[in-house]
Amino acid sequence: MLALTTYLLKSLIRISAFFSGMLIILFSGTSLYSYGQDFTNKGTEFYLCFPSHVSPGGSFLPNMSLFITSDQATTGKVIIPNTSTPIAFSLTPAQRIAEISIPYSSAYISEAETGQVINKGIQVVVDPGQPPVVVYAHVFVSARSAASLILPTPVLGKRYITANCYQQSNDLSSRSQFQVVAVEDNTNIRIIPRLNGIPGSEIL
Repeated sequence: MLALTTYLLKSLIRISAFFSGMLIILFSGTSLYSYGQDFTNKGTEFYLCFPSHVSPGGSFLPNMSLFITSDQATTGKVIIPNTSTPIAFSLTPAQRIAEISIPYSSAYISEAETGQVINKGIQVVVDPGQPPVVVYAHVFVSARSAASLILPTPVLGKRYITANCYQQSNDLSSRSQFQVVAVEDNTNIRIIPRLNGIPGSEIL
């Protein structure tokens, strides 16, 4: 009886070890097929704007340049509001970065336009069938500069948090700001301001 019990116990240990080994193999196999998020900053359609920027005044006006790049030869265009002709770009193996200057008079969003819905969205679109690109934006004037990585439309979402803080500058009108660019018509936006974590009145 003792020998039988010992035999059964050893068998159970072997079975337990066998199933443990199977679980390890199964989990190891599963990890081989795990997937991460497939978001990328490379795309064929982008939207952005030329936001207001602190200027020292006088004849110094903010400038904006788009830098478009790709690891393949490709073509496309930049569509700027209030202009009749899009700006074409062409990337080749010898020149894989294109700088596009955005005209101040057509696209710049002034502080006087705060809180308004305006037609100043800038669109970057790759020609049909052409490889995707990556887009960067650079706004600058005098000693002040700001740059952004522009995300393509498939990556855009519907919920964002913008961090704002007290601004101290030689320009008394300086303040935190953000812009909302819609990529589809009839887009409704809800803005919920918070102070010290407490939500304020909702803005539609």
